[in-house]
Order: sequence, then C-alpha cells, then structure tokens
Amino acid sequence: MAFAATQPPEIPRIAVVDFRNDCVGTSLEVVRALFFRHLELTKRGQPDEARRYRLYGVRAETSPTMRDVSVPPLGDRSLDCGVNPRLVFVLREALDRAYESWGLAGHDVTAAREYCRKVKIVATGGFTPARIREFEDLGVPVDVYGMSSWLLSSCEACGTTTDYTADVVRVKIEGRWYDRSKAGRSAADNLMLERVV
Repeated sequence: MAFAATQPPEIPRIAVVDFRNDCVGTSLEVVRALFFRHLELTKRGQPDEARRYRLYGVRAETSPTMRDVSVPPLGDRSLDCGVNPRLVFVLREALDRAYESWGLAGHDVTAAREYCRKVKIVATGGFTPARIREFEDLGVPVDVYGMSSWLLSSCEACGTTTDYTADVVRVKIEGRWYDRSKAGRSAADNLMLERVV
C-alpha cells in the first residue's frame, strides 16, 4: 500500500505473491486491499488518486524445489513444484472470482469484477523459450514471462550462468537483526565476498 500511495500512477503495480509460498492467498489479500482503496477514492471523485491503487499484475516466482500451498500435490515434482501450469490456472480462477466474497452490491460488483479480471499474471523463475512455448501450447493464462536467468546464461548447453540472486533476507532495526526472507530462502554466508566498510 505504501508503494501505491507514494509512487507515480504510471508505474505499474506488480505484487510479488510467492513470499509466503501462497500465491493465491497473497494475491487475494493484495487485490482486495488495493481494490477497496481504489473504490473509495473513485467514489470521492478522486480518479487520479484512485489510479495509484490499480493493480497491474501479480508475480509468481515459486522456487522449482517448492510446491506452492495453492497447488494440491500429485506426487510428481514436475507437476507440483515451481511456477507450473496448475498454479497459474488456479491463480487466474481465484483472481477472476475474488470479488464474489467481498459483499458488494450494485455497480460496485461490476467495478470489482472488471478490476479483478484485468489483473495480469507474471510468471518468472527458470523460464526459457522452450518452457514458454510449452506454457503457450497448453493455453496457460500467463500475461508476462520473466526470463532473466536465461538471458544471463553464458552457456545454455553446459548450464553456466552469470545470474546472481541477492535477496534481502535479514534487516537490522534499532541494533537488532530480524529474519525477513521469503519461503525457501535464508541468510547464508558467501565465502567469495569481502566485507567493505
């Protein structure tokens, strides 16, 4: 909400929704919070402010070693883990129907339905041209693909990459450290780095 409130409305609001390994649950929380603020400002006659709360998309980047809680297990890692077609189909249906449980009436229902159905799905995490083709052939409702690791690979055949992830996994507040990593990540030492002071 702070990002939406402070950044220019021209910057698309894309929420990373795999932080707690619950893409559907997190997406539903985000779309609801932003829609109700959007609706409130629209009713107040502040359309420019309301634009700040237009959710452009949700981004799923579940680790290929993890099964998102939204995906019922089949017992096959290729079908259960990572950003897979099943996860995206479940996510699309949840977004399209999110407004149904909001207790709205009249024109608000129509506005909410339109808002939810316009939210795009961004799929990232291990995508290659071949994997995108597979998703497209299956009709998976992905709107935007991210494939930075593939673009940064030095040698696709040998699996060499120059890609590096540097997540914020711990923060220091008033002298005390707090873990703040997404599911599947944690603080780890890297012996190849040197401390710079």
